[in-house]
Amino acid sequence: MKNGDAINVNKRYRITCPYCGKTQYACLSIAHTWGIADGGRGICLECKKVMTLVFDYEAEAMTAKAKET
Repeated sequence: MKNGDAINVNKRYRITCPYCGKTQYACLSIAHTWGIADGGRGICLECKKVMTLVFDYEAEAMTAKAKET
């Protein structure tokens, strides 16, 4: 993404659960739209563990990381 580009809030991003490896899709959180890259949370549909969703604004991609304790 370039500065000034609008983010498509309806787009689904492919993520992989850091615990079980299940491929899933997630949308941007409200925190992501406010510019907080690691502001997303999700629960794996397979193993039910909580993961942090991190959005990379430059690459316009999302990754899932194990929830920090």
